[in-house]
Amino acid sequence: MSQDERKTHYSTNPFDSKFAGDSSRTPEDPLSEDERELLKITLASIGDAVICTDATGRVTFLNAVASHLTGWPEQEAFGQSLPTVFKIINEATRKEVTNPALRAIEQGVIVELANHTILVARDGQERPIDDSAAPIRNRDGKTIGAVLVFRDVTERKKTENRLRELEHRNRSILESIDDSFYVVDADWRFTYVNQRALTYMKKTQEEILGKVVWDVFPEARGSIFEAQFRRSVKERRPITFEAKSLFSHRWLEVHLYPASGPDISLSVYYRDVTDRWEASQALLRSEERNRTILESITDAFVAVDQNWQFTYVNRMAEKLLDQVAPQLLGKNVWDAYPGAKGTDFEKAFRKAADEGLASTVIQFYPDHNRWYEVHTYPSSTGISIYFRNVTEQKQAEAKEKALQLEAEESNAKFRAFFEQGTLFAAIMHTDGTILEPNRMSWESCGFSRDQIVGKPFWKGPWWSPSPSLSQKLREALQQAARGNTFRSEVPYFIADGTTRIADVSIRPIKDEIGRIKFLALSGMDVTDRKRAEENLARLITESERQRRLYDTILSNTPDLVYVFDLNHRFIYANKALLDMWGRTLEESLGKNCLELGYEPWHAEMHDREIEQVIATKKPIRGDVPFSGTQGRRIYDYIFVPVLAADGEVEAIAGTTRDVTERKLMEDALRKADRTKDDFLALLAHELRNPLAPLRNGLQVLSRSDDRKIRATTQEIMDRQLTHMVRLVDDLLDLSRISRNRMELKKSRIFFEEIIRSAVETVRPIIDSAGHHLEITLPEEAFMLEADLTRLAQVFSNLLANSSKYTNPGGLIRLLARKEKHRVNVRVEDNGIGIPASAFPTLFEMFSQVDGSNERSQGGLGIGLALVKGLVEMHGGTVSVESDGPGKGSTFLVSLPILVLELEPQKDRFAMHGTPKSQSRKILVVDDNRDSAVSMSMMLQLLGDEVQVAHDGLEAVEAAKNFHPEIILMDIGMPRMNGYEATRRIREQTRGENIVIVALSGWGQEGDKAQSKNAGCDGHLIKPVELADLEMLLSKLTQR
Repeated sequence: MSQDERKTHYSTNPFDSKFAGDSSRTPEDPLSEDERELLKITLASIGDAVICTDATGRVTFLNAVASHLTGWPEQEAFGQSLPTVFKIINEATRKEVTNPALRAIEQGVIVELANHTILVARDGQERPIDDSAAPIRNRDGKTIGAVLVFRDVTERKKTENRLRELEHRNRSILESIDDSFYVVDADWRFTYVNQRALTYMKKTQEEILGKVVWDVFPEARGSIFEAQFRRSVKERRPITFEAKSLFSHRWLEVHLYPASGPDISLSVYYRDVTDRWEASQALLRSEERNRTILESITDAFVAVDQNWQFTYVNRMAEKLLDQVAPQLLGKNVWDAYPGAKGTDFEKAFRKAADEGLASTVIQFYPDHNRWYEVHTYPSSTGISIYFRNVTEQKQAEAKEKALQLEAEESNAKFRAFFEQGTLFAAIMHTDGTILEPNRMSWESCGFSRDQIVGKPFWKGPWWSPSPSLSQKLREALQQAARGNTFRSEVPYFIADGTTRIADVSIRPIKDEIGRIKFLALSGMDVTDRKRAEENLARLITESERQRRLYDTILSNTPDLVYVFDLNHRFIYANKALLDMWGRTLEESLGKNCLELGYEPWHAEMHDREIEQVIATKKPIRGDVPFSGTQGRRIYDYIFVPVLAADGEVEAIAGTTRDVTERKLMEDALRKADRTKDDFLALLAHELRNPLAPLRNGLQVLSRSDDRKIRATTQEIMDRQLTHMVRLVDDLLDLSRISRNRMELKKSRIFFEEIIRSAVETVRPIIDSAGHHLEITLPEEAFMLEADLTRLAQVFSNLLANSSKYTNPGGLIRLLARKEKHRVNVRVEDNGIGIPASAFPTLFEMFSQVDGSNERSQGGLGIGLALVKGLVEMHGGTVSVESDGPGKGSTFLVSLPILVLELEPQKDRFAMHGTPKSQSRKILVVDDNRDSAVSMSMMLQLLGDEVQVAHDGLEAVEAAKNFHPEIILMDIGMPRMNGYEATRRIREQTRGENIVIVALSGWGQEGDKAQSKNAGCDGHLIKPVELADLEMLLSKLTQR
């Protein structure tokens, strides 16, 4: 990884110090919880060790590799200072080295580790390491910690040492190895064959040595073996390949090493890799079922079908080939990489495709300026290709070749084999004493030759002081000394204390007459293989667990969840979506919207949106109707890009939610808003109607002295003012009913009195329209438990409604009938009628039967709503009947009655007069001068002595000087309000004897209670009827 790459990778803080539990974002932590978790998993999965610190140098994270190398579990390392967990020393001086992460925090730069740095683990084990530390910065560029990336280079150092110093010892070791080995000369004659090879070929030395390969094994002619042998000799380079054995159905891994000297010869060794090959095939099949595993392997992998078209490309392959999968999928191999034509790559590919033979090729590819190691396997649908960049390995091999040339004289025939494959080898005495070890057996493990030579094998520095292991090794030596072969996987140690696993074999070495002269020891490190097998099993288990977890979550959400591929086809759909479609998962996956039954316009719209998300890499959302198994519904949806590691869109995820009910509510709210606007317009109209005759009347009164004209004008003004007051009262009453604030003052009242009061109220309206009113009441008198004013208001509203919607000279009837414990009242007219479509909303607030040109007589649409509310508050019901437009209408009211036997009242409709007032001293207080003066004039006409004040302070002073008997007190006034003025007046000498009546536009029960608490004797609501005022004053003054 270059410094530029590190800067890019570690420029933001991967987690805060509590990444496992804190889901909040902070300025120093710009990542979401899901992003932090993904980054944590990523760091935990990479092969390098990673440690993160905060700005003080304390550990906030270390991945599994770092935990293994340092010996510190993550939970224990958390919060420790970095030098405590990551202790490093110089290999040569053994002195501690300044920690690079602390320097990175302090200096704010990337710091490379020095060469020859040793990591001292918690248990004292030592390992050589390399790499670097970099600061972690937030968005503001502030250093908030450091990330330390390092790796164990023990194996690399072993390899370097092995490449420099490894050499073969003798044929005895060759005889002891598990691999078959033989050498042929320039004429293809066998010059050496080890016992393992003889056994495998089922031949003797006499049948082999000096014979031509093709004569001994004629079946080899024309085979891959002959082709590779001749190629290796011709090109003078080592070749490794895999092929099926000529003697059985087993698979072999064959290594060819031509001699580089003047004498032409070829060293051949091979081993049975059938198990590995079968495992690779099984793994290949598993990978075809589970893409996740393919994406987790370190090798690049592609699959090619029988038409040479790419069918799968994993992420490592994308990285090596510098192309994303969508660019390659479906493309011909030879079109994409014409440079591969005519190379060994093509031969290997065609061999797998045409002959069903697996092969391994290591070749330089000029187009990429790299060496690739390519393993090709046949599959049922084409071929599978694993490859990796081995440029560094080839460079290392070039170094090895230079070393081989230096040591060629030692043993040219055996060197190629001895430096391949085995971890260590040695010749031992039959009693187990080590006589001659190869360099790998001690140097690669960090020991010296003196620690091994002359020592009993079971006391070697590789083994733990375990009595059971020592006994096992001694028994193995005894078994070999008796002529048997011992082979087992055993644990061993290297100098830094690390435990590894070796595949160890001990074989007897015999002389010509079969006497056991020595014991041959060979071994191979299989630690990585063991770990890979364990990791593979763990990854498979974890992948399946994660799949079940996510599937359970997404299958139980009510939202519709799905994923499109780049071809707009569904590659995932949760249960809710499948239920909405009425399809199974198998019927749905791989299909686009149109194929799943979406209407063409709908499918095309989603296709455009998917392409927009791919192009912009930004989410897109909308709502759309769709007819599924639940009928036609409205759905809100969002499409979100799923980005690959390279930032390109690899899929489109989406969620959809049923918002039908929400849309209906929004429509209802919009309708209510329109109704409100219509009501306000009507209210303005209704308020202006009475204002016009009032203004006109004022002008008539000011210009005319004619008594008849003035009387008519006053009658008009009084009627219009009464209409306006009633309009406002109706609005207030409706408001009280809708908020459950209406209070009924019930008492026992004769039904006839209610009807009389209603008729008195509405008679002028009916008479002015020239209507004929007929009233029919039961002969028997009866009473209701009711509020006289409110029920009179109900029937006056119904009668006024009939008058309004009946043409002049019409007929209106009010018919009441007593039936058991209820009275049923019908208010009929022969007016314009009501369409049936208006019935459901007729009694709702602001309801209008006709919204056209007849609106001028339609009113506010509150009268019937008020009727319904008041009737229901009295335990009654109200309904309407009409045969349609032009056929009149009938309103039916049913109310409960009191069961009492009473005599019928004779004078049912007698009008009662208002008691005449006496001359009194009255103080009128109102900041509205017109209101105060007009009230004063009205009272003076009645014979009262009146004085006026226009605010609370003036009222207090006037009460002191004028000595009024009665004060009509406005409430809301400047300088001092009516409440405070009342209190001040009550404190005066004669204040207690004055009758004070509040006059206010505020008429709620709370307003009345507040005026009473201030000291008022009564409360009237503006505008005030003279009769109501006289009645209240008469009552208060008689008290």
